[in-house]
Amino acid sequence: MAMLLGDNKQRKKIAEYQEFITKIFFENKPVTLIPSLEEKAVIVKIGNEKERPIFHLGDGIQSAIIMSFLPFIREEPTFFFIEEPEIYLHPGLQRKILDFFAAQSRHTFFLTTHSNHFLDLTIDVKDVSIFTFRKKLSQEEETDEQTPTFVVESVEGGNSSSLELLGVRNSSVFLVNATIWVEGITDRWYLRKMLNSYMEYLKEDGSLSLSLEEDVHYSFVEYGGNNITHWSFLDNEEHPIEIDRLCAKALVIVDKDGDTKLARKDKLNSLLGERLVVLPAREIENLLPYNVIKEVILEYEKNPNLQLPDKAYSSYQNNYLGTFIEEQVFKDQPCSRKGGYKDGSGSTKKRSGTISNKPSFCNKALPKIRYPDLPSSTQEVIQKIYKFIKDQNS
Repeated sequence: MAMLLGDNKQRKKIAEYQEFITKIFFENKPVTLIPSLEEKAVIVKIGNEKERPIFHLGDGIQSAIIMSFLPFIREEPTFFFIEEPEIYLHPGLQRKILDFFAAQSRHTFFLTTHSNHFLDLTIDVKDVSIFTFRKKLSQEEETDEQTPTFVVESVEGGNSSSLELLGVRNSSVFLVNATIWVEGITDRWYLRKMLNSYMEYLKEDGSLSLSLEEDVHYSFVEYGGNNITHWSFLDNEEHPIEIDRLCAKALVIVDKDGDTKLARKDKLNSLLGERLVVLPAREIENLLPYNVIKEVILEYEKNPNLQLPDKAYSSYQNNYLGTFIEEQVFKDQPCSRKGGYKDGSGSTKKRSGTISNKPSFCNKALPKIRYPDLPSSTQEVIQKIYKFIKDQNS
């Protein structure tokens, strides 16, 4: 409240914060924070709603404002210690808070949590370390008054020990109205970015009918390539895993992958119909426009004198991207990326032709992706995904 009544710099910072929470927490309904000496509290005005003291807002929104205000306002690098930030927050709001924390690179956050959903969200956030904290009693002392010690252990990616300590069961999973099934993590990253860019495009055009939020309107599920044969999509097994019992209505996205998996795709198509999307390109990376691929290569090479030829989308749409880059973009020119651009697979290091180190390539490509620049066939895929999610939430 003191900052609302403070000098010009402080009031300007509050105005910036109001704009931030308007966009992030209140779906672009204008928010005004008003100091009240009578109430001895901040009064909040949301859109056309009647203004109310902050303590009359929902617990989740109060919590989100409390956790975001100081990190947003404070300019000096600061350590923040927050106990169980997930309290009162539904999963969608948990994602927004975690994304906010991740964006405050000048600060360091120490969080304790019992939320399996919060832990799952950290997979998509860089610069996160996860530790378990548990009590340990001595096995040697057999007295009634042992002094416990506490063990702090780092958790590696993919380790489920933290979930086991939380007592997480499958029934704890938050269900949304739509799930998008993809082969792997880079498919998820690319499609999320393209989908968000598409919504930005619609918003600028004034035709955005529903702003979709991950973990509120939809979630991604990774089925791991060949593992799709074990699900009831294909019904290949006597007792397949029943997809409808596990999650919401699914849209399944598969790579084109040449002719080797035509039989599987035909069966998926007969079972799923419009809920199957076969990419109009060999793999997910082939959805990228050439200008993005070119910029990523230049970022890897760090050679200001490197001249790369222009290429049509059709020249790599159905070819392995690693092979295309080395044989058609570089041709006889040497490349400086360690290991080159073709993937080395298996113990014999036979080069498969797909992009090597896909997550690294993806992370460099994501900031460069804009919906209007995407090939028309890629745009059609993103439009299908958006329509599917929107229909399930209408």
